[in-house]
Amino acid sequence: MEEEEIDFKVEAGLVIEDIGFTVESISISKNLPCSRECVYLNVLTKERKSLCIELSVLGFRVSPAVLLYCCGLNCLANCLFSAEDIDLIEKITDR
Repeated sequence: MEEEEIDFKVEAGLVIEDIGFTVESISISKNLPCSRECVYLNVLTKERKSLCIELSVLGFRVSPAVLLYCCGLNCLANCLFSAEDIDLIEKITDR
């Protein structure tokens, strides 16, 4: 049986429809790179906490880019990130 390819831009729209009522707001990020393989969702909880959630074939995870914005550029030296995470952070911050 062939595996069905998932378009995560479409999947993100379905997620927004499914859980939109449970949060204050949710939208696809306009600032982070978005593709068929990976989408970033900006979420504002009802408790007014902001999160950036990465949606990909691996599932959901809090984006490491959010950690960068929360604790500043010095965070790179103090946190453990994968090479992929660091590449993303460098793209976002134009470093």
